Amino acid sequence: MSRAFDDYQEKRKQKEEALLNVPDKIAEAHEAVEVLTGRLEESAAKVAGFEKKLAEANSLKSKFKDYLIGGIIGAILGVIASKLMG
Repeated sequence: MSRAFDDYQEKRKQKEEALLNVPDKIAEAHEAVEVLTGRLEESAAKVAGFEKKLAEANSLKSKFKDYLIGGIIGAILGVIASKLMG
């Protein structure tokens, strides 16, 4: 019976030590959550920036500029092709 009691005491001591470590583990988890929250906020800001750039790239002003440059290049190539073809 003494052995069983010693085993019981040892298990009880281990459980008590584990419970004493809980606040440290909670503090570590809290720090990890804060780090992850900061990274998530940074990522959200980057995504918002990318969405803004995408909206600007798809704007009518941007498309007009692309069409204008394309038209000028097309006209120059057309003139060169007509000169070469005779």
